[in-house]
Amino acid sequence: MVGLLACVVAAACSSGTEPSSAGEVAVITGISVPARAAATDTIKVAFSYVTAPCDTALAVESRETLDEIRFTARSKHTELTCIRIFSSHAVGYLIPPPHESPLRLVFSEPDGKDSVRVVAP
Repeated sequence: MVGLLACVVAAACSSGTEPSSAGEVAVITGISVPARAAATDTIKVAFSYVTAPCDTALAVESRETLDEIRFTARSKHTELTCIRIFSSHAVGYLIPPPHESPLRLVFSEPDGKDSVRVVAP
């Protein structure tokens, strides 16, 4: 299974099998995935993540296992004083065929209570 990650804002993107230890896990919002997709369909995933103002080292990770893809957004806090209350960053991810069906998509959250979506066949 191969995924294409497109960050819409200036952020680092990575795919791998090992989680990153850099930065704090950011809140993921606005998750959009199709309810159904055949193993021969391209799946379009979209979401945003929220960071504190002036955070640096913005990154989105995707980790694939046999039965799921886990998305984790991270940032590093700074001591800078900023005007904004928070920043929102949009992400798009394409999962080309073939892929598992059903496919489990997991979105890491700071409180450890992951958001999970399942794309049915």
